[in-house]
Amino acid sequence: MLADAILIRSGSVYRDKILLLLERNHVLIKPLQAYWGGVDEALRNGIEPLMEPRIGGSSGAGTVVEAGVDALPDIRGRFVALAGIGKKYFPPLVGNGFLSTYAVVPYSMVAEAPRKEYAPLLLYAALACHAADELELRDAYSVAVLGAGLFALLVSHIAQERGLSVSIYPTTKESERIAKELGLRINPSLEQLGSDIDAAIISLYDTVAVEHFLARSEPRIAVIHPLLAFTGIRVSPSDWTLIVTPRGGKRYVGCAVRVLERLWQKISKYIGFVEGLAPPPDCSKLPVLGLIYRVTS
Repeated sequence: MLADAILIRSGSVYRDKILLLLERNHVLIKPLQAYWGGVDEALRNGIEPLMEPRIGGSSGAGTVVEAGVDALPDIRGRFVALAGIGKKYFPPLVGNGFLSTYAVVPYSMVAEAPRKEYAPLLLYAALACHAADELELRDAYSVAVLGAGLFALLVSHIAQERGLSVSIYPTTKESERIAKELGLRINPSLEQLGSDIDAAIISLYDTVAVEHFLARSEPRIAVIHPLLAFTGIRVSPSDWTLIVTPRGGKRYVGCAVRVLERLWQKISKYIGFVEGLAPPPDCSKLPVLGLIYRVTS
């Protein structure tokens, strides 16, 4: 299948054709929506070199048009969204994304989703639900959050809703404003985040600052944003700190939908909307929570 796509390679972003093959246990999706966020920006900025072009759009939603061998055929025609990631598929870092006229995605990573504007954010909400579950499972109460991107904001909100004591360190004025609108407790500097914490949510791409914070605070649990784990970035916490990387999945879809239903009106003000396929603007002009593309109608 020849697809028209927005491609990322060696720090550049451009529109071109790309050949896609429907593999075993995969489905062919016609994306209706695609999300361009922090993972895409990290690759555009060359944080992780790509040896070959990858389709951008770290998450998305659309209609299944074909099912590969060993993927259940009754999924054809259904509206699905990306709900999970894994070592072999974390677009566009590993595998192609959704910013294309067609997308090939592992069957196990998609789930039926509501046809709502927030559908392409389902993955990030599912990751946040997974992270919050891990905190509860390990009896965490006091939680420090480093960074205030989409994932960090969502997991902070969920954890606070579940009765945990959450303090967040935003890195920009806009992300601080969103955190305040979500009713989160703000700490203006890492040094002011308490040392007596059970868990840390790491969504900050500054390993020096992160390692310094972990060495000082010594949390029992550190939940690491998948981008940090998948790019091979290593933080060096204390020996007794458990490192957890959320991967989402179909089991978290119900939680993810409820969270997005509650928060959509607040977070959508900080997302840009783009009609059709076009390279995203320069990072300095991007809305703080990224872009949702309406790829096809």
